[in-house]
Amino acid sequence: INGISEDNISNYYELSISDSIELMLREEGYTASRVEIITNSEYEIIKCTIHYEKNIGNNDSFDSEKQAMIKNKISDVYNVEVDNIYIVSR
Repeated sequence: INGISEDNISNYYELSISDSIELMLREEGYTASRVEIITNSEYEIIKCTIHYEKNIGNNDSFDSEKQAMIKNKISDVYNVEVDNIYIVSR
């Protein structure tokens, strides 16, 4: 692909993964206000941060059990360490 920089490819990939994770969350009954993905030069996810607003579009808050379930699911699908997945409420 001529004319497309490595940064553009990386940004597109991260955006695509973010969208997929947002869809996965919606399927579980949650709405993320933003999902941030950081990848390394080999496009491996090194950090995932899920931002959500309490009680807005969510069936209830993420308790620790639900957070663990979501983190494990993301870890399994995207091969990212659970310790590198963060769920942050506003």
